Amino acid sequence: MGATPLMVCVPPAELARLDMWIAGQSDPKPTRPEAVRRLVEKCLDIEGVDQHEIQQQTDASLNRQIAEQKAAVAEMPEHTEPSPEAGMAAMDKAVAENDLIDMKNKRTRRKNAKRG
Repeated sequence: MGATPLMVCVPPAELARLDMWIAGQSDPKPTRPEAVRRLVEKCLDIEGVDQHEIQQQTDASLNRQIAEQKAAVAEMPEHTEPSPEAGMAAMDKAVAENDLIDMKNKRTRRKNAKRG
């Protein structure tokens, strides 16, 4: 899974403290973004935020989304008569089914990443 960009505004005094922390690190010195990532990780470790627990919650959320999408696809009406509405309904269903496939593929990639 790729990283999510996060833009934060840092007051000058805190930025100076961050730069001092960076200066105290061994070479090669971390960049500011890497320093922030390291400090966040340290803080979360101290607070007891467990990465495994977060992954389990994320997996459960994805499974719930898949179940909801399956139900939504199953509830979509089937139109037998040719009409613009039938065409739009067919497209909507195709998009929903494609989204469901994407979610299932994401779940499979996560499972494979855990194994490897």
